[in-house]
Amino acid sequence: MHYRQLNVLLVEDSEDDAELIVRQLEKAGFTVRYNRVDTKVAMRDAFSDRIWDAVISDYMMPNFDAIAALELMKEIGLDLPFIIVSGKIGEETAVAAMRAGAHDYLMKNNLTRLGPALERELRDARMRREKKIAERNASELQAFKNIDKLHRQFLSNVSHELRTPLATIKGFATTLLSTDIVWSEGEKKDFLITIDQETDRLTQMIEGLMDVSRIESGELHLDRTICGVREIFDSVKNELHRLTAAHKLKVSIPANILPVYADCMRIGQVLVNLVDNAVKNSNTGTVVEITVSQTSRCTTLSVIDRGKGIPAELQEKIFNRFYQYSPVEGNNRGVGLGLAICKGIIKAHGGRIWVKSEPGTGSTFNFALPLANHEK
Repeated sequence: MHYRQLNVLLVEDSEDDAELIVRQLEKAGFTVRYNRVDTKVAMRDAFSDRIWDAVISDYMMPNFDAIAALELMKEIGLDLPFIIVSGKIGEETAVAAMRAGAHDYLMKNNLTRLGPALERELRDARMRREKKIAERNASELQAFKNIDKLHRQFLSNVSHELRTPLATIKGFATTLLSTDIVWSEGEKKDFLITIDQETDRLTQMIEGLMDVSRIESGELHLDRTICGVREIFDSVKNELHRLTAAHKLKVSIPANILPVYADCMRIGQVLVNLVDNAVKNSNTGTVVEITVSQTSRCTTLSVIDRGKGIPAELQEKIFNRFYQYSPVEGNNRGVGLGLAICKGIIKAHGGRIWVKSEPGTGSTFNFALPLANHEK
């Protein structure tokens, strides 16, 4: 006869009945190692001490019962064969126990099928475990596939975006080096200006990619200090005026606005990115507005444009990296990293960023930062 090692937890108040169960299991071919408990505390301790193959429980005991034992096993998160062996149990009670999670029930005066019943339940439990493992492996495989897809998409987007300015720089540099055509000084200057602009674009793109990498790896460093909103605006004022040279920039910062506890340079970067986004999404000559409001807990900065707006179904997607949306024809959309970087920076500050927009009415990009006295 084949003997199989079995670790079984007996929930039983009678030592004699426990030994009866053990002998029946040994007759069925098991080498039994068991522990007998008859209280909830003892059962919990037993689960902590050892890994069990199955639980065999009396239905009713002075200080415990099978239903309570089942609930404890579920609470701990174990999926083990649970068989009730009782001296007296009615059909209705047995059905209720099965509905509660018991796998089988037997009478103590007829244990002949205990061995086969336990073999069946051990096999079913093994199949359940294998199914869970297979499902977990499938889920992990799908996750790896998704990561690989994102990685390939990332490389494709980056290579495409890098290739465009590089091709322009290469083309104009080759043109300037050509000896078969004589270019005027004005034409040469135009070529060099284009090379300079494309180099700046390339540098900005690389810096953006590095910021996204830092954000996604959790390595974005914040140099936080107590700083005023006006101070943040003044640090990027020249860049904002440059961006809105063909628009009308309107700024409203109340004098009584309390300071925030933030990385002033990074928040200035967010403001620049949002204004740049507003310019690209609105027609020349329209107003781009910056406003500031405050509650007892946070300061909210808003960048408002008078563009064509953003459809509701796109208002979450626009914060994804490389996502580009432009309702204005001819505008240079860049790489599609600006809003993703804004979201990462604001999230790192413990704040939030969102957009309110309806097609035809423009867009308002808001970001909220905790006040210095709430965050420091």
